[in-house]
Amino acid sequence: MKGHIQNRLIAAFLSVAALPLAGVGLYSIHSSTEALRELGLSSAKEQARLKARKIEEMLRDIRGDLLFLARSPMLFSLLDELGRDRTQADFWRQKLGQQFLALAQNKPAYAALIYLDGNGQEVVHAEHDGLRAWLIPDERLLNRATRDDFRAAAVLHAGEVHVSPADRPEAETREPVVRCAVSVV
Repeated sequence: MKGHIQNRLIAAFLSVAALPLAGVGLYSIHSSTEALRELGLSSAKEQARLKARKIEEMLRDIRGDLLFLARSPMLFSLLDELGRDRTQADFWRQKLGQQFLALAQNKPAYAALIYLDGNGQEVVHAEHDGLRAWLIPDERLLNRATRDDFRAAAVLHAGEVHVSPADRPEAETREPVVRCAVSVV
């Protein structure tokens, strides 16, 4: 009987001691979970801020590149010769194409650089796949007059840049694309 009472007393003391320990344990788990959640949210917010800053910098760079190309002496020489001297227009179109290729090779984020005339017809089209850049031959140049980004660019004032929402191109293997446009005149 003495052993039986002793076992009951030990069980009672353990129960009394275990309740505060369980409470402290549950509080610790709750506090740790909450702290980890806050840390995770804080980290995610910081990553989002960094990505937003990177996107803003990239858009600033794109705007600068577009305005540079829109003011290119080669482009203005091409515009002067279009409709006047086919040989000279072809010469300046090739020069502008070389300028597009150089930019595409140095800015791998640019999948394509395209100059459209006032009717939406491609005049110069350079593409880049991340490794190499090339000009699209004349017979494959498209008319893009019905595209939303052409219509948006057609109403821009000097110095304004149109940025389209991101969309996935026809080839599903490619990354989403953002189209940017600037008015030349």
